[in-house]
Amino acid sequence: MSLLTINWREGQFVDDRSDKFYRVYELGPRFGHLTQYGRTGTTGSFQLKSGSGANTFNGKLRKGYTEVSTGNFQLDDTRIADALSRGGDKVLGNALDNLRRGGQSRTVGSVPTGSRGAAAQPAPRTPTTTRSATTKVTEVDRFELHREAALKAITLAAIEPAKAMQEYARLQEDHKVMEEAVAESASYLQTLELLVGDALAG
Repeated sequence: MSLLTINWREGQFVDDRSDKFYRVYELGPRFGHLTQYGRTGTTGSFQLKSGSGANTFNGKLRKGYTEVSTGNFQLDDTRIADALSRGGDKVLGNALDNLRRGGQSRTVGSVPTGSRGAAAQPAPRTPTTTRSATTKVTEVDRFELHREAALKAITLAAIEPAKAMQEYARLQEDHKVMEEAVAESASYLQTLELLVGDALAG
């Protein structure tokens, strides 16, 4: 088992007809790199490729994409292999995407305005209701709390899976009552199951 630092880069392309993103995750010599691409605001598609992703990403820059952010997170190589065996590029991609959200990132540029149009901003999340001792927690509140806890647990599970197990049962219960957020919640749980699979099997 070897703990890897996964570096990723994101580019964006916006013009009068399209608004799309392209990400590259560097997985090292054994696994190569994984690309994630699609319409901004969606999860998009995933594809695992051999070798470094530098040439792949730079090729997108030459085609008009602007690099907008970069970052990294940690994950041990056995989890990458496990994800690929469970469901190939899609399962691995969903795990990396969730880890990306909970990891370290920084903005490195923005899509220029002008002939290509202004960069589209991500759709704002439905605002949550201010919580207090006398305020009923809405389903939106519940999902936001679940999302934040899941991303923290996923980030922790990449390096300390035993501690993440404490959150796993509670997240499962939350998942059952959030019918409107099943798809995204399932993605988080799938990633946690991947990261703490050995402990669950035991």
